[in-house]
Amino acid sequence: MEQIEVERKYLVKFDTWEQVFNLFDDVVTIKRIEQVYLKPLSKDSFAPRIRKTVEGFKNKKTYFDINQKKPVGSIANKEKEKKISEEEYKKYLKHKDPTKNFVNKTRIVFKYKNQVFELDIFKDKLGGLAILEIELDDKKEKVDLPPYLKIIKDVSKDEKFNNFNLSDIKIKGFKNGRII
Repeated sequence: MEQIEVERKYLVKFDTWEQVFNLFDDVVTIKRIEQVYLKPLSKDSFAPRIRKTVEGFKNKKTYFDINQKKPVGSIANKEKEKKISEEEYKKYLKHKDPTKNFVNKTRIVFKYKNQVFELDIFKDKLGGLAILEIELDDKKEKVDLPPYLKIIKDVSKDEKFNNFNLSDIKIKGFKNGRII
């Protein structure tokens, strides 16, 4: 299914655990996500990515999907996404782009002022990186950011912070709000 996704992204820094605890008052769910980019289908195409998601607290459910995004504006993407089986996921893994790392993150989905936010806390090489996302109906829609999170900056238009670029094997890690 193809749709237009309008998304704002914010780089977040945690100074205290209290900032994290405040999220749990309005948590919708928690997801553990492993995603990897595949080799592009052609020189001019955008690389598809596959993702394994484990969702929930006690009654965890696991699902798999394949997704392809194409930018259609500064904060919008045309997105195709399809559920796949675990077997298909394993077959696709054989076509992993060798220039890309797996991206592993925990996603905390929570509500604040009737808006649904997704806070991605990255692991492995990107440990220490946290990005807050919100999907909007319209790019002019007002976003009420939670005051208990320390927002470093809006990175919606900064391509360094999209998952495709974050998966680059050349990235050494993340330090003091910057990718190294």
